[in-house]
Amino acid sequence: AMLYVLSVVAAAATGGTHAGVGASILAFLALNFFFTSPLHTLAVESPSDLVALVVFLVVAVVVGVLVSTALAAKSRAEERERDTRSLNEAATRLFSGGTTNAVLQRFADAVVELLPLARCEIRTDLTDTVIAERGPHGSDGGAYEVPIMVTGKQMGTMCVIPTVSKGRLGYGERELVRAFEAELALFLESARLSAKVRRAELDAETSRLKTVVFSGVTHDLKTPLAAITACVTSLLDGSNFTREEERDHLDTIKHEADRLHRLVNNLLDLSRLREGALVPSKVPTSIDELIEGVVGRLQPLLDGREVELRLRDGLPDVALDVVQIDQVLTNLIENAVKFSPPKTPLVIATVGDPRGVRV
Repeated sequence: AMLYVLSVVAAAATGGTHAGVGASILAFLALNFFFTSPLHTLAVESPSDLVALVVFLVVAVVVGVLVSTALAAKSRAEERERDTRSLNEAATRLFSGGTTNAVLQRFADAVVELLPLARCEIRTDLTDTVIAERGPHGSDGGAYEVPIMVTGKQMGTMCVIPTVSKGRLGYGERELVRAFEAELALFLESARLSAKVRRAELDAETSRLKTVVFSGVTHDLKTPLAAITACVTSLLDGSNFTREEERDHLDTIKHEADRLHRLVNNLLDLSRLREGALVPSKVPTSIDELIEGVVGRLQPLLDGREVELRLRDGLPDVALDVVQIDQVLTNLIENAVKFSPPKTPLVIATVGDPRGVRV
């Protein structure tokens, strides 16, 4: 009888509850047939033997059910532990840092490694399509696709295809894929919110810079206008100017008008730059000649400052937009004059560089 109970335990451990109950019934019949009088029949003479057989059947069934239940619980616990490790591994890949595309690629690779998959494809509204593959896969009939839902809105899909040997995913594996999708949705929502915050910060910084720029430009516009107005008023009201004094006033008016013209052009260039309409027109140009021309044009602004030009010989022509680089050099020299102590010498040097010329 004990040997029969052991066979029931073995059957339950191997085949589960149904196998354990079936083995219990077979053991009951075998015990009756081989060891209960009259032998080799299923009849029972003694009521005590009948009670013993029934008790054996009950014990065998209970043992089989308990063994199969315990083993099933152990199997579910191990499966949950594997799923938890898989989710932790996938989450680690998701929040490991880097660009969104790179993170999703690592996540797709992890999904393929953790499940019997030949291919994982992730399509989202925020990134390019990401594909991870490991070996050949069968027809797409075994493919399992889940939508990526973020706050009730679909932001993409996640499609997985099992290996040829696997064929189709089981219920637990599909549940794990849905858990992966939930982690992915959290990551995409985090990425979307981070991008939104960055855009808000950029807009705020842009607005601040606009205020600073236009405040500075407004101040700069007032200076040449005030000088031009003062010279014109003096010429209109005064009658005792010598020709040299009149010429000085006219030179001042011309100089300030040129300065005003540059400021207005700066504003127009800024507007075109914001609209994407300021496209460089590059032509091979000698940077030395361009620097000398700018310095010569700005002589009235230098106010007697010493300007040292350290221009290397034999520098190659550089492909550049003459008008825009002229404006760059003009702005830099004007800033140097405006924000350095008076009479401080200025040094402009050119140096050869593997990528071109550095000024």
